[in-house]
Amino acid sequence: MIELTRLNKHLFLLNPELIKLVEANPDTMITLLNGEKIFVLESPQTVADRVFVYRVELARAVSTGRLIKPVADDGSEPSRSSGHHG
Repeated sequence: MIELTRLNKHLFLLNPELIKLVEANPDTMITLLNGEKIFVLESPQTVADRVFVYRVELARAVSTGRLIKPVADDGSEPSRSSGHHG
């Protein structure tokens, strides 16, 4: 996830895999794959830089086998069960 700032100065996290287009008009507008548009304070170049860093860190984590482990709501690692859930 990348951290961005809405025009009302509220911070939020965005999954960069959902970004289709980033443009300045004059505010920076991010268009998501589903067509939703989000306006942010960061410049298009800053958004692109953050996406690049995200992807480099993800590739590094995958190549070293150090992906983030899922965590349950209570902070513990979720148990893994075998079998079919139906």
